[in-house]
Amino acid sequence: VLTASFVGIRHDPDQDQDPDPDPAPKRPPRPIHRPGLALVLCTLAFVLAGLAFAGHLTRRVDEALFWPEQIVYADVSEYQQLTLTRHPEGETVQLYLNGHLQFSSRDERRYHEALVHVPAALTPERGAALVLGGGDGLVARELFALGFDEVTMVDLDPMVTDLAAAHPLLRDVNRESMRDPRLTVVHADALGWLRDHDRRFDLIVADLPDPSTPGLARLYTVQMYRLLGARLAPSGVGVVQAGSPYYAREAYWCVEASIREAGLRTLPYRTNVPSFGEWGFVAVAHHAIGAPTSLPAVTRTYLTPEVLPSLFVFPHDMAPTDEAPHTLLQPRLPALFTEGWRRRGS
Repeated sequence: VLTASFVGIRHDPDQDQDPDPDPAPKRPPRPIHRPGLALVLCTLAFVLAGLAFAGHLTRRVDEALFWPEQIVYADVSEYQQLTLTRHPEGETVQLYLNGHLQFSSRDERRYHEALVHVPAALTPERGAALVLGGGDGLVARELFALGFDEVTMVDLDPMVTDLAAAHPLLRDVNRESMRDPRLTVVHADALGWLRDHDRRFDLIVADLPDPSTPGLARLYTVQMYRLLGARLAPSGVGVVQAGSPYYAREAYWCVEASIREAGLRTLPYRTNVPSFGEWGFVAVAHHAIGAPTSLPAVTRTYLTPEVLPSLFVFPHDMAPTDEAPHTLLQPRLPALFTEGWRRRGS
């Protein structure tokens, strides 16, 4: 008799047992739930709706802040927030940076004619001019009106200069100065640019933001003014916007002291701009300079030979104070600036 093992088939004794007559049923696998497309779209819709509402709320807040002026342009650059407005009565144009007024077309010529025409009256040269800041093109407008052959503008924010060159309202105010072929625009930090270049200029206009923070106050240090002096031609003249000698009296005279510490001669002067109040400037040169007795023969809106002598008179509450210079190692200006404006209640 042949056995199963003989033919090579291994006998499994379990096969002799009867199968389980009632096996337990197997549990079906639990389904894995994943977010569906509808849920993703619904979530995205809620996010977009929230952003839209936030944007709408921001616009409404801005409109309330600038009322009754109408916002015609608003954007945020790498450095600051820009807002351009138009007043419905009188059609004046205003430019704000980070919510702070930079100019109003109602009275900006008082500021810019004083800033530019006074130092221009101190030098007959009309070759090359340098503007530090001034991205709205209003200083350049005055320089071209005075007949300068070429103007180099060093401004940090390309959004400001692009807006001044492109927006119809600003082009009308700056008289297309940002499109003038005599203008060269450089986007750079003013202090760094002065350090890296060795060209000299007949007139330098430092129209820079107020020294309200340590970063901005770098542009008002003794070190900065030494670099400015190195870029000034031997017979050239410069000018620095130095803030308000009334609202921030100590800060203004600290700027003047810092310029003197850099080895430059100074001529302090001021004017009244209704949008800002009393505002001060400091003309600078390598040689002694006195108050001019005449002005360049061009058309002006505000500054006249009769008004000119009053710019160099400082009433008692704006008279010089004894201030130490502002340096990179001993920064003083931000505190003086902030305290001055706080004390005056502005």
